[in-house]
Order: sequence, then structure tokens, then C-alpha cells
Amino acid sequence: MKELKVVGKSHIRIDGLDKITGKQIYVNDNYSNDMLHAVIKTSPHAHAKIISIDVDKAKIAPGVRAVVTGEDLPVVVGLYLGDKYPLARDKVRHFGEAVVAVIADSEAEAIEALNLIQVKYEQLPPVLSIEDALSPDSILVHDDLGNYKHISAIHPEPGTNIANRTKIRKGSIELGFKESDVIIHETFNFMGGDHVAMEPRATIAEIKSDGKIIITSSTQAPFVVRALMSEFFNIPTGKIVVKAPPIGGGFGGKAGIQLEALAYLLSKAVGGRKVKLVNTREQDLTASPGRIGFEGKVKMGCSKDGLIKALDLLYLFDAGAYSDYSVNISRAAAIASTGPYNV
Repeated sequence: MKELKVVGKSHIRIDGLDKITGKQIYVNDNYSNDMLHAVIKTSPHAHAKIISIDVDKAKIAPGVRAVVTGEDLPVVVGLYLGDKYPLARDKVRHFGEAVVAVIADSEAEAIEALNLIQVKYEQLPPVLSIEDALSPDSILVHDDLGNYKHISAIHPEPGTNIANRTKIRKGSIELGFKESDVIIHETFNFMGGDHVAMEPRATIAEIKSDGKIIITSSTQAPFVVRALMSEFFNIPTGKIVVKAPPIGGGFGGKAGIQLEALAYLLSKAVGGRKVKLVNTREQDLTASPGRIGFEGKVKMGCSKDGLIKALDLLYLFDAGAYSDYSVNISRAAAIASTGPYNV
């Protein structure tokens, strides 16, 4: 047998030395004298109407270049379902939702100004579980779900809290259970969680004098970001450059679009200047997509010779306030529900 040169051998990682010596440059390590810094004021409530936002003191604070609220940004964004404003408008739908952005010469000045902003809320009943969300008398997280733009492969249900329902029917399930020798019922569930990547989400956005948009982001999917930015803002993809430096962990949590659209809009608010936007650890945990919660109900019928004769599955995914990847995960789960088995 020919000697293997790669399989079974130890190899030095080509990116290892810079990482273990601290020389690796991540998004937040980028700095230039012309760079502005943005920080975000977030919601302290899980569900509330925004009554008023007072930014007058923040606008005249030292070093402040702009203060931006949701009323300044009417665009709607979303990975598969356009259900989110970059900054909340009218109401907030989860604790930690972005409400106001301050752009200043330094991060410290931006934080000082942020603390001067006063937001008044009227709290609404929160939706805290899958059971709450599916209750016939549940408060709606999105009253206008039926008006949201979405890809054709998903099926939101207006007047409910269901962002997507995927149904699959194959054969006669009644006959399958009738032919089964053994029938089992099981319920599986797990809570939502977070990947807790060492590097929080971070983005730098800049608009050049020729209109070209330069985005440097801790993303796993630069081409997805570029395509969605083009779609959201009706900008040719050739005018958008997305740079993806090495990221400090992603695990799928940085595979969609998150801070990039907001960072671009904040750059636009200051005449295209370079703006850095970095999540705090708390913001990364409360305002960015993570592992979604799940509840699965399984009824399976099998014959004595080990054949699966019938399978009745109900998968419920807890997407949280905004759909992000969950609508596609629910669709994929339905399509792949039988796994490698012939049912």
C-alpha cells in the first residue's frame, strides 16, 4: 500500500501561529484616524410600545456626529422573511432589541451620549414559550406578518405567530399504523442557546465617493451579506464589497446578515464615513441569532421485522422575536425528517 502523506499525520496549522501569539487581526482590531464609532441603546423590555424617544441632549454631546432612531430607517430586513427593522420602530419585540444608535468620534463619547437618551415604553404582555405563541388568544408579536416580503419556499400564516409551516404527506399514515406491531410515542425538547463565540459580532461600513460600499464584517457568509444588501437597498452587487477577515468563532451563528445593514445605514447617516459597530457580550447574547428552541412530538409505528411502517412528526421551533434562519431550519427539518430510513 502506498504510504499516505496527509491522512494520519500531524500538520501545522498555517493560521495557528498568529492566533496563539495574538497577532491575528480581527474586525475590532481595525482602527484608523478617520473611523467613527457607533453604539446601540437597547430595549429593557421583552415586548413594549415605544411611546417616545428623547435624543436632544445626546445630539449636542461632545464628539457626537449623529443620533439615529428607527423612524430614520424605514427599511425592512430579514434573511428569508423581511420581518425586522434595523432599529425598532413603534414597538420592541424582545429584550435587548436595538432602539437608538449614536455615532461619535470615539466609543467612549458615543457611550456617554447614549446614556443621555430617554426612551419611554408602554409594556405589553410578552410571549415566552412555544405554547404561549400557539395559543388561540396569544398576543401577536407581528401584527402585520401578512405584509412581509418572503421567499416562496416558506409559508408564514398571517394572524398568528407562525413564521413558517411546512407540511409533508406521503402515503397512508392510517394504514401504516394499522400494519404496525409496535407503536411508540415520544416528546423531545431543548432550550434555545447561544454559540458564545469568543469574538462578538462586529462590522465596519464605509461608502466611498464613487458610491461603492465597503463592509468588513465577522461573517461566515460574505456573499450572502452582499446579495441581501443588494436586495434590501436596491444596489448592484458590483457596488458592494464584503470583506470577511478571520473570525473568532461562528458555528453557524454568523452565517446570515446581522449588523451589516445597520452599519451601512449608520455610515450613510454621517456622509459615508467609516463607522465601526461592535456588539457588547450582552448584546451578542440577547440581540443576535443563536440556537433556536425546539419541541418534537414523535409517533412511530414499526413491524416485528424492524421496518418503519408509519411516522407522524410535529416539530415546533422557537424562533424568538424574529425569524432569521429558523424558517429555513424548520423547512429543512421537515424535508429531512425521515433521515436515511425508508418509511
